Amino acid sequence: MQNQYQQLIEVLVRQVLKKHNVSPTKDLSEEEKEKIRSTAFGLQQQVEELLKEKQTGTNEEAKNDKGNDSQGKSDPFSEILKRKAEKRKKTE
Repeated sequence: MQNQYQQLIEVLVRQVLKKHNVSPTKDLSEEEKEKIRSTAFGLQQQVEELLKEKQTGTNEEAKNDKGNDSQGKSDPFSEILKRKAEKRKKTE
């Protein structure tokens, strides 16, 4: 799955560079290259974190659904907001 993310990032970066008329023959400064690398890496980390949260949320919801069949299902949006609030509290 990691390979798919890498391919997606490469396509997105290529399209952005093409949009702004940047080609391999044009030289980018080391500073510009580093900014592009750090931005792409940051985006990749955010995507991975989001996917982990989604997977964790899916697992927790499945566990909760087994125990809450007689009580009805909780609102998934509320659960997401609760998890994000808890995460923010942990980072503060």
